[in-house]
Amino acid sequence: MRASGHESMPTNNVSLVCSTSDTCTAGSRRRILMSVSRGSSEAASGNTGGGARWPAGAGPEPKAPFGARRCVGPGRQGEQFCGKPTGTKTADLCRSHKLQQEKNGNLRPLRTRTSKSTCIGPGRDGGLCGRRVSSRPLGQDAGTCRTHSEQLKRRGHMSPIEPRLPPLTGTCNGPGRDGEELCGRPAEARDTLLCSPHDRQKKNGVLKPIRKVNTPDSSCIGPGSNGALCGRPSKNKSHSLCGSHNSQRCRGTELAPLKQVRKRGEVARCSFPGCRYNDAPGGEGYCHHHWRQLQSHQTLAPLQWKSNRGRSVLDRDAFGNKLCTSCREWKPESDFSKQSSATDGLNYLCQRCQASNRMKAKYGIDLDRYEALLAFQEGTCAVCPRPLTTSRRLAIDHDHACCPGEASCGNCIRGLLCPNCNRGLGLFQDSATFMMRGAKYLLLNAAVVKVLLEK
Repeated sequence: MRASGHESMPTNNVSLVCSTSDTCTAGSRRRILMSVSRGSSEAASGNTGGGARWPAGAGPEPKAPFGARRCVGPGRQGEQFCGKPTGTKTADLCRSHKLQQEKNGNLRPLRTRTSKSTCIGPGRDGGLCGRRVSSRPLGQDAGTCRTHSEQLKRRGHMSPIEPRLPPLTGTCNGPGRDGEELCGRPAEARDTLLCSPHDRQKKNGVLKPIRKVNTPDSSCIGPGSNGALCGRPSKNKSHSLCGSHNSQRCRGTELAPLKQVRKRGEVARCSFPGCRYNDAPGGEGYCHHHWRQLQSHQTLAPLQWKSNRGRSVLDRDAFGNKLCTSCREWKPESDFSKQSSATDGLNYLCQRCQASNRMKAKYGIDLDRYEALLAFQEGTCAVCPRPLTTSRRLAIDHDHACCPGEASCGNCIRGLLCPNCNRGLGLFQDSATFMMRGAKYLLLNAAVVKVLLEK
């Protein structure tokens, strides 16, 4: 950057003038400052020679690393020079002073990172504070601690810091409850040795026993299960009722036993002997059906057969088996798939009947005719004699000229095939001509081609 005019830089009472014809850069300015600073220090010490590395008036030169020089920037606490190693043979400033000069050109004493001095604020005995320094002016080690710094910011002056009092270890001397002489709570007020509630009472002039919060004095007298009382902690002490029974009283309804809420994942059988249903949430240990009998003030009795859209969903035999409405056979509950909309949570058809109905709807034959056809093929594929190794059933093959697509009417079924043979017939487009030509190709074409190649 070229100077627009004459620029003077005062350095140690020496004024330098940059000519407009010279280019004033940061490097040239730094060299001018260092030369003037070195020359002024040599002039002050009486040594005008050019071979001195450290000013004679600044005391003994400290030891520096091999080949390094010492910084000649301003020092701390009245020291003339900084004295930190520069790190190179040619530099005259340490790294910190070099950064200062590159930013704004002004060299300032460096600030110490860890100060060994103590706080200069007022102490309790008329002396100094003596705490560790937290804030200090720029370039000085002396400063104030954090508490005195906050005092200066808020008040504008400093005062001695009061010592922290040890915590109280006694108990409250206020009146106790339930016949006890003293309260016994931890004391929190130092002047009165009372707990916080009794200290607030003393400001009003009367000390009374403190009632414990959320501590019931009696149990609920509302109706419970099996003719007993509720027994829950009472919240309305005037009526001796728990929160739920008190809500029933406020609504104006008759007090009734509360439903027991079952935790997630808990499953138990109905309490009625011989009932195979699980207990209902809030059913007092009974299933939905027996709990309805209990609520309608009926005598608990075994469940009878109940018709639900023509399906017997609750009928069980002596062994706990369920009746399938399609095949009319008694089967274990494990043979029925789950159905959340059913009363007992199980489908009204067994799994075999469900599979038979799906097969009947798609291929026109039920599971009995499928098993008869499989027995006729001796459990193997109709094309290849290999048995099916997987758990899947053999595919039902039908004439696609009669029923194009996957569904069949049941009259065009040709047999049962394994997946590979069924896929192969589809690739041959169910054409017997193509398959005969394929067989002829496999048997004769290799020999014919061999003769042609030998010629």
